[in-house]
Amino acid sequence: MEGHESIVDGTLDFAEELTQIDICSVGMLRTTNALYGAGKLQGGSKVAMITSQGGSIQWRDVQCPDGGDYG
Repeated sequence: MEGHESIVDGTLDFAEELTQIDICSVGMLRTTNALYGAGKLQGGSKVAMITSQGGSIQWRDVQCPDGGDYG
């Protein structure tokens, strides 16, 4: 969804928000699971998750100071 989302106006796009969560959160778990399942991670391995600043809650205030970006 482009533009401003509002609970009051009823313009929340839940499908879009779930897509964002699926990609940005669950996607990292899927990738790690696939690496493990393929035997690419040895015992004691560590996986680092590096994301964009778009994943920062504080950055949301900069990007959209009036709210409306709930995904």
